[in-house]
Amino acid sequence: MKIVIFLLAITLVMSSLFADELANKQKELDDLNRQILELDNQLKQNQNLKKEKQSAIDEKNTQKKQLESRICELDADQCKAQEEWDKTKQNLKNTSDNLSHKKQSVQQLYNSAYELGEALVVGHYARLLNETADAWVLADALSKADGRLNALNADISSLENQRITLEKKEKNDATYFKDVQWTKIVSKKKKSNYQKQIITLDKEVSSLDREYQAALKSKENLEIAQEEMNNLITRLRDRIPSYRPAYSYKFSTPRLLWPVVGEILRGYGDYKGANNRLSLHNDGIDISVPIGTEVRCVDKGVVAFAGRNGGSGRVVIIDHQNGFYSIYSHNDHIEVALGDVVAKGSVLALSGQSGLTDEPCLHFEIRKDGNADDPLNYLE
Repeated sequence: MKIVIFLLAITLVMSSLFADELANKQKELDDLNRQILELDNQLKQNQNLKKEKQSAIDEKNTQKKQLESRICELDADQCKAQEEWDKTKQNLKNTSDNLSHKKQSVQQLYNSAYELGEALVVGHYARLLNETADAWVLADALSKADGRLNALNADISSLENQRITLEKKEKNDATYFKDVQWTKIVSKKKKSNYQKQIITLDKEVSSLDREYQAALKSKENLEIAQEEMNNLITRLRDRIPSYRPAYSYKFSTPRLLWPVVGEILRGYGDYKGANNRLSLHNDGIDISVPIGTEVRCVDKGVVAFAGRNGGSGRVVIIDHQNGFYSIYSHNDHIEVALGDVVAKGSVLALSGQSGLTDEPCLHFEIRKDGNADDPLNYLE
């Protein structure tokens, strides 16, 4: 009779374990479904962003080509402006030289006229003394010199006006040349900026492609974990009776023993993935420890699960028979078996890097009625 009662008690305990474990696994499955949905949204956002970046690249390439065409036009304009400027400067030089030559000629004529005037005066007094003295030759020469002087003054006036006009034109030609030159410099700088922007956008597109592939891989891994979790839930559901005991929801001590001692890599709750775009949720805490570290039970209980479970790697689940479960994942080696009664501080496993984790760590969870809670609310 005692054996029957004992077997019945064990059956009730194990049934309770399976029911709570099913609730836990159903919660994990819901989390997996949510993460897959987020990944799908991320993939769509990624592709939309990629289209925007590609459109921006096309626009920048078009602007760059337009600038290249404009720079070619500016090169031709600069050559023409340089030729015109050089021509104007040469004309101005020739005019200035001619003007200088004319002024020298005027000075010479002034000097000659002065000499002729003196000679004419001398001739006049000579005629008074000697009537046969002939001064008309001198008077004629002076008249011709005066005519030449008037013509030279007219030429000088014309050349002065021409020089003023050429000086203005030379200044305008210089301004136009510098404007074309500066416009070309600005256009080349814009072209360089467009090229830099295109390179940056190309890098961003490449980064989006890498993020897309990483998200696809994550989605594939999550879908595999989802399928494994579905299979586990199916197996557990087949072993659940309708009986469920009343729980105390109290541990043997106010605070629980830490399963391992190490740095907390990720705390409980939502966090950003490696690419800082995908929002993920952590149902527990991830503690960094070397492979082979002893993983200890946080309080007394019964082993409800001990084995591999998809992305969680090698997992131990303890039913504390008070409404709480503790979960220990990513182990390298499991030291207990299903149904083992364990004490507080018992070694459950040796930590490792099994399952989907980038570094050696222990993933630790506390679940109340199958729902995850922040372990830091319970640990010492």
